[in-house]
Amino acid sequence: MSKNLKPLLLTVLAVLSLQSTAQFLPYKGATDIKLSEQQTITQAGDISTYATRFMPKGDFTLDLGLLMRSGTMQATAINSKGLGFSANFTNNEIHFTQPEEETAASYPITDSERAHTYRIVLNDSKLSIYSDTTLLGTQAAAVFPLLPDAGFYGDEDNIAQQTGIYDKRNLIRNPGFETEGVVVKNDASDYRFWPAEWEITNANATSEQTSGVRCNKDNATYANGREGSSALMFRQDGSGGFTAANGSYIYQQLSSPLKAGRKYELSFQVLSHTNDLGKTYAVAVGSAKGTWDNLYETWTAPSAKQTLQTYHYEFMATEQSESYVAFVCYGGSGIVHLDRVALREIPGDYNIFNISTDGAVDLDILGISYSAGAFSPVKRITNTLYNGGEYYLYNTYYSRLLGLNASNIPALAASDAEACNAAYTWCAESSNKEGYYRLRHKATGKYLAASTANTWSMVLNTTQASNNTDLWAITEGIEGTITSLYGGKLLGTDKDQEANEYIGVYYDKPQSERSMWQLIEAQFNLNESRLALYINKLQVAITLGEQIINSGIYGLTATTSLSLCIDKAKEVVAKATIDDIATIVETTAEVEQAISTCKDSTAEDSKNIRVWATYDSNGISLENSYTLSLDSVTFANDSTAYILIRNRNQQGALVGINRKDISISGKTIYTLPDNYSRNNYRFVTHNGILQIYHNDKLVGSTATHTIPTLTQGGAKTEFSGIAIQHLNSYIAEIVSESKALTPSLYDGNKYNKVKRQLAMVYRCDLNLTEPADYFLLNEAGTMVESKLHINNENCWVILPHTRPSATISTWAKIATIKGALPQSGKNYRAAIYLDGTAVIPYPADIRPFTSYSGELYSGEASSYAAGKHNSLGDNANTMQSFILKRGYMVTLAANSDGSGYSRVFVADHEDLLVPVAPEPLNRRVSSIIVKPWQYVSKKGWGSTAESSTINKHTETIRANWFYTWSADRNSTADLEYVPIKQHLWWPGWAQINALQDCTHVLGYNEPEHSEQHGSAQCSCGGAISEWSAFTHHTEFFESGMRIGSPSPTDAGWLKNYVQYCHNYAYRCDFVVTHSYWKEDVATWKKRLEDIHNATGRPIWITEMENGASWDNPSETNVNDAAKKYQQIFDLLESLDYVERYVPYNNDLWYNKMLYDDGWPTPAGFIFRDYPSSFAYKAEVQYIPDWWKPSLQNVTLKVNYNSSKNILKYAVNNPNGDVTESLTIEYSYDGKTWETAYEENARWKFDYADYTITTNASAFNTLPKFFRLHVITLIGGDTYSETETPEVEVTMNISDAKYATFIAPFDVILPTGVEASKIIGIDNNTLIEEPVEGTIPANTPVILYSESVVNEVFLGQSMATDNNYTVGYLTGVLTETTVTSGNYVLLRKKETGHVGFYLVNDTQPTIRANSCYLTVPSSTAPMYSFHRDIDNTAIINTQSTDECPAEKYDLFGRRIEKTDNGIYIINGKKKVNKP
Repeated sequence: MSKNLKPLLLTVLAVLSLQSTAQFLPYKGATDIKLSEQQTITQAGDISTYATRFMPKGDFTLDLGLLMRSGTMQATAINSKGLGFSANFTNNEIHFTQPEEETAASYPITDSERAHTYRIVLNDSKLSIYSDTTLLGTQAAAVFPLLPDAGFYGDEDNIAQQTGIYDKRNLIRNPGFETEGVVVKNDASDYRFWPAEWEITNANATSEQTSGVRCNKDNATYANGREGSSALMFRQDGSGGFTAANGSYIYQQLSSPLKAGRKYELSFQVLSHTNDLGKTYAVAVGSAKGTWDNLYETWTAPSAKQTLQTYHYEFMATEQSESYVAFVCYGGSGIVHLDRVALREIPGDYNIFNISTDGAVDLDILGISYSAGAFSPVKRITNTLYNGGEYYLYNTYYSRLLGLNASNIPALAASDAEACNAAYTWCAESSNKEGYYRLRHKATGKYLAASTANTWSMVLNTTQASNNTDLWAITEGIEGTITSLYGGKLLGTDKDQEANEYIGVYYDKPQSERSMWQLIEAQFNLNESRLALYINKLQVAITLGEQIINSGIYGLTATTSLSLCIDKAKEVVAKATIDDIATIVETTAEVEQAISTCKDSTAEDSKNIRVWATYDSNGISLENSYTLSLDSVTFANDSTAYILIRNRNQQGALVGINRKDISISGKTIYTLPDNYSRNNYRFVTHNGILQIYHNDKLVGSTATHTIPTLTQGGAKTEFSGIAIQHLNSYIAEIVSESKALTPSLYDGNKYNKVKRQLAMVYRCDLNLTEPADYFLLNEAGTMVESKLHINNENCWVILPHTRPSATISTWAKIATIKGALPQSGKNYRAAIYLDGTAVIPYPADIRPFTSYSGELYSGEASSYAAGKHNSLGDNANTMQSFILKRGYMVTLAANSDGSGYSRVFVADHEDLLVPVAPEPLNRRVSSIIVKPWQYVSKKGWGSTAESSTINKHTETIRANWFYTWSADRNSTADLEYVPIKQHLWWPGWAQINALQDCTHVLGYNEPEHSEQHGSAQCSCGGAISEWSAFTHHTEFFESGMRIGSPSPTDAGWLKNYVQYCHNYAYRCDFVVTHSYWKEDVATWKKRLEDIHNATGRPIWITEMENGASWDNPSETNVNDAAKKYQQIFDLLESLDYVERYVPYNNDLWYNKMLYDDGWPTPAGFIFRDYPSSFAYKAEVQYIPDWWKPSLQNVTLKVNYNSSKNILKYAVNNPNGDVTESLTIEYSYDGKTWETAYEENARWKFDYADYTITTNASAFNTLPKFFRLHVITLIGGDTYSETETPEVEVTMNISDAKYATFIAPFDVILPTGVEASKIIGIDNNTLIEEPVEGTIPANTPVILYSESVVNEVFLGQSMATDNNYTVGYLTGVLTETTVTSGNYVLLRKKETGHVGFYLVNDTQPTIRANSCYLTVPSSTAPMYSFHRDIDNTAIINTQSTDECPAEKYDLFGRRIEKTDNGIYIINGKKKVNKP
């Protein structure tokens, strides 16, 4: 053995000779509670310290930084158990003394002229003494006996003699409640008062406590065992306002604060009342009212009447400025009588820290601090390098050290501890690469490096390299790996090299047993340190195993097996040498397996343990305040089950429950008054106090404490059941991770939706009737022999990590929906919900969007199912408010084809209620497109692979949406698909618009890159300018999807494009960019902020890479790239305005997320495991621009068809659907206007030009003037020019050759048409006056034509009346009924004769623009035209009478005798003249 190694080895052997409890202490570099500032001491006396901070309950570690120049310093440190030390420090030794006598325990100090940090560690009853990090020695701790002290509480109470509770050591004033404060009832038989020195809170004033909390003097009923003549009646039944619900308590502020670190005893006596017996109360001590940080204990009063009982509680005080003692209402009703309250300090030497000097002294105190617990300042083996550390690198496969071969090339050389020297020592130097160090060979001063001549060999570099070849990272563990930053692989060896003197090492090795190393700090002996490492791991397993055995809650068989393993392990530790490492490793594995068998729920006691929720398995993290519940509990037997509760700080409790009582850490806190058929427990924790409710009643509380690892749940947050086989049924639930909630209250999200997290439902059917989100924390495994019965469509059930396709296949086994079996697409929808599924129990015929024609959901309601609705009929342009059910999006557009102003609304986390539609859509919506919403996360995937491959890859990386640079796929149950309009002309819009389940569409891919849009890709002709792309933007509207911008790499291009959208008020819902940025994360953030600030929209990054192959990326190592991606993901997830992102997986291999075989890269594992948040966030969405249109001029043309008596209005209203109202007004004089027509069909406003046709019968005479009046939704008001109606008159002459006619304007006679007025009557013949050329306005005439005439005449009306009479003709401008006594023009069917015939009882109606004949006092049956007479023979009446021929009158009646007139004789017309 080398001489210079012998002292060091002896020191190490001295350490290893300690018992296991002191031999292997955990490492802690510096203690954390300051006890002294820096100061120079030159005088004798006590030295100023923060001594009150020193209050260790057990083990402690004390660091003293001292520079002793001369003199002696005394230091004493004693814990609360009276264990510690007293020692004298000089510049050349530390001398320890016992309390009664000096011993020879002295430790010399070298380098006396420099400062040292001394560490003194108390571990159990042993002291370990270090100078700097060197162990000087160990010895037994000094015992400082606590003084025997019976106290004064058992003495007789005597005020005068100051004995009993009146002892001056009692810190309570008026401890027997004898001194009166306020008299509340002065009655000789019932004298009541409030005691002096005591106060009350959260109740009536002390002067008003006549029947509440008070003292009763000389009341014999309550005299049993009482001190003095009165006691305090303490009640929590509501009398005097004093209740647990109010947080009521009586208290006394002590005259001076309690001393930090000192122990105290609080005692009091209780006399039970005559009723309300056996109830629970609390006593408390704290630094402020309501802050009971020293003591809070519940106690139960005697259950028998008028029974006396004494209570004692011991506690340690913390540092505080004030101190309060209180009796606190705890829960339920109850009445007891308090007396003999005493609080005393327990004397003795404990929790003491003192330093002083005696005589002349010269020293500097550099700092003194301590930590509770025993810690070593030394790391023996770390596998985590630190700067300046010196290490041996030990290859565990060949059991050799890394050194140099004969050619000074790194190699495995020495094989035993004797060779440990500078030739095998490597000095660690930190670098600017986080986690990477340089390893400098101590003997040569050169650096261990990867060769650049090839990709495997090792070299030594004289200086630090600039190309990362000499940078190495170490993984933690007993055996770790050494990774080359330059090569990205591991330092290791080849196999079968045992026979070689030197074994080569290389930097290109994969992980295997030949690439495993141990790093041993070179200041310690190699073999002894390696032995200590393995023994330490075994001892950790032994300690945990003993905790499990001592807990008493595991199966007998498993714990017995574990106990045998531990006994064997202790023997191995006691006899272990360096040659026993293999045995130690084997024994450690046996103990760990035995522990696992106890914990493992699949082992022998499979029903004994249920890990309901943990941080690692469910992401549950209980904070300082939280609420858990265990409901619907029934017991299988009388045995106890345990509820393990632990928050993220490892604080919690182990609660026992059975049919009879509730216990905490084995101590019964509540006895159940009855054997309940169902038991509901709630565990509420706030500020370190756990309160337990049973069937909504508060039954006990306790301070939380550290809970060790007892199950497979680990050491973080855990909610588990142990010995759970004793429960027949239960529902375990995380009520809140961060709030203390009393029974019947549940946590909610920011949308006020109740959130319930079910950890396990065991043998219970759970009826879901109230709206809430139910999270099944263990997925389908949450339901064990149980079913969910969903009876409310607003009860959503969420499986956080099960894809929808898997949910659909299992859902029918664990649930019903409104009494029926679940059927996807019929009575529920399985929506994507981050990594899992939201089961939405909506029926198939749901209509999630409802519009209302009035504001505030008034007026006519119209509901719409998912799909396109662009033919709204009478509902177009009527919507003023709407409701969209949660789980859907709707796109509302002004025009039926989706164009015009449009906006997307999403009801993602709650129903979206819009009581007043936004102004651009208010009464303007003509297109409604409703789509189911998917709750996708930010991270997505881009790939052109087969769909099955994409499904596999997205499942691997836990992405739930994808795109393919095309529109060739569709959404699936597990994946939302996002199509892209890749080029201007491809894919086609018919293909994109057919994707009904897609909710987002992307714009052109890298439009500014000509290589993306050349002839090989499409016919775009190269790069696409911002304006050219924008001119196609309106094509996106018909899809009804959320619209993304094109995705350039140039942010300037993107900003210009969005500015066009702004200028033209075109909807663009989010912007898209490609980010191949190699800069640091701060630059990434700056670039993204710049885009967001310029565009105001959420950002999608559909291609991103940490520097691309064409841009010399800064990280070229797979591990460095992974670290950079971690930072990038952190950034993107922290920015709400970053909506989605997709890593580009088709460039540099070290930047990929997946290797070509689909296995994740280091960055891919980070990407996979990153808890990506919801992509869509309503608060960062951009409301589409809308520029209010200016008021447009309107015009009106009016046509009156007199023959049909209808008015036609030709409307021109360019204001379109901005129109508020449209009316047509009329006037007879151009001054007074009234409404002729009001448009109620708002769908017509979508058209600028349309015709309105109405009946004109409402007018007695046709108005002379009309105008159009339009008011717009934005406050515009306009009239058309005044319009005189154009009258339409039809001239119709049939083959009867005769007709009547009148027009309200001049009419030029058509060729071949004769017109005449009737100016007289000649017997039965009409006397006509011809009208030449033009028929004057309002002139009734007879028309004659040899041919049929049917002509329409248009003109401005000159009529002021409906009827005009000229001569014997009366013309009518509207349809008119002719009364009896007048004549109408007819052609007799029997004879074909045309003439005016007398109107009798049947009164005919003649059409507009025709005439009837009036002959005053005439009763002649008819009148003929003169033309017919001119063509008729003239005969003598007489001869006519004698004519034997057949004779008929013009009515077709046969006659025998003819008079003057026209007759039909032998088939010819004849005229008899006188």
